[in-house]
Amino acid sequence: MAPDADSMLMVGDIVNSGTSGEWNEIYDVMDATADIRPRQTIAANGNHERYAPGGFDANMERFYAFAEREKPWAEYIVEGPAGDLPVIVLGQEFTAPTDVAMSEAQVAFFEERLAHWTAHDKQVVVMTHFPLGNTVSASWLHWYSEHHQMNDRLTSILGNYPNAIIFTGHTHYPAELGDWAVQRRTADGHPDGFWAINTIAMHVEWDAFGENTAGIREETTRDINQGLTLDSYGDRVVVTAYDFASDEQLRQIEIPNPLVEFDAEVRPDDGGDPDPGTGPDDPGTDPGTDPGADPGTDPGPGTSGPGGSGDDSAAGEASDRGDLAATGSELAWGIGAAAAALILGGLAAGGLALARRRRA
Repeated sequence: MAPDADSMLMVGDIVNSGTSGEWNEIYDVMDATADIRPRQTIAANGNHERYAPGGFDANMERFYAFAEREKPWAEYIVEGPAGDLPVIVLGQEFTAPTDVAMSEAQVAFFEERLAHWTAHDKQVVVMTHFPLGNTVSASWLHWYSEHHQMNDRLTSILGNYPNAIIFTGHTHYPAELGDWAVQRRTADGHPDGFWAINTIAMHVEWDAFGENTAGIREETTRDINQGLTLDSYGDRVVVTAYDFASDEQLRQIEIPNPLVEFDAEVRPDDGGDPDPGTGPDDPGTDPGTDPGADPGTDPGPGTSGPGGSGDDSAAGEASDRGDLAATGSELAWGIGAAAAALILGGLAAGGLALARRRRA
């Protein structure tokens, strides 16, 4: 990332198992790249942060020390010429009953902050390591769709906020797939739903093979160096998938902020045209499945889960005002969902980075 970048968001699996030695390697890399890294790092916890001996609490303490906070969830405000961009981080609190077990307090915080920023006409970035069921690539497989204990509630809450964009990792699936970025609608939510985007893998790519869902298998396809950038202009964000090794743009999607007037005069200064068929009018996927996967289970053969509308409805409603103000800016802030931030011992750390960009 450029030296003027302001924030790097990491969506988890920063280390391989969570040992002190692995974290020391990360600190060494962070120190060695201090002059070229974004000034701020925002991290979510993934499953690989909690595999080291010593127990869940000891592993999470090492993650908290890196993240510089005391719990899995948090809110950050990235300030820039295009206005504030809120970033909400969600994560695992307990060892059971699923990989992302969380308290009512975390869910209440999430819903309240979404409502708050919607009242201020802001698009909101949400980060969590595991995908929600039936959103991005492979999340329709049962071993990916049941990680979140509150899967249906979180999906239903997000369904009320078309200004929300959730970035997830874990699945290692490529940006070339049609469900790299999806507009996910719910039965009880806003007609436009919310956006879900796969941050793609930084180092090891997977894909699914098989004649049918029941016999599907996953295989490692290749080593890669890929990730995303996200530019925020106040009236929209532009997400671009890159192959960093070849300096090639893979995909791009523009997501308007539905709460403000679109300013067509302000355009990104880099990146190509949005992909056909990935714009705001794309149909969403079916509602997600019920949670229930055991923590720590490895992927295995399975079938996609049944559809559902979520177990609870969110209280917040997306703004639908008529007095919309234009907030487009000649200066934009960019977030890079670049899973290519760190490579240590063959492990890829997923992440997003925020950079200032000026229109040519």
